[in-house]
Amino acid sequence: MSKKRGFTLVELVVVVVILGILATIAVPRVFDAIEDAKNEAERATARAILTAARITLAENNGEYSEVFDRNIAAKCGMTKADIYFTYGHDVSTFKIKENKKWGVFIDITNDKVYVFKDGVDEALISK
Repeated sequence: MSKKRGFTLVELVVVVVILGILATIAVPRVFDAIEDAKNEAERATARAILTAARITLAENNGEYSEVFDRNIAAKCGMTKADIYFTYGHDVSTFKIKENKKWGVFIDITNDKVYVFKDGVDEALISK
């Protein structure tokens, strides 16, 4: 008669409990890291849009035009369909139009450029 070797039920339960504890610690941290990476990518995109807007404003001597919108979008590797551009005196009235991922508001009173992300109420970048 051969003696079978294997794990006892208690050993298996202990391993499952340890794995469960490790999973409850690790999984939220992984999701937090993924969310942080997405947020940083959005901030990087906002900085790219802001830089493109400032460069394009300088190239056009501070004048806003339809070409301005396309130039900013192209410098960011996007199309004009991705970004809603407008200018005015009061940024608090600004809302991103439907089907746009990003919004750019040029405050002509204070010479500031605000960059907004769809679904975010406050400007990610303003300079």
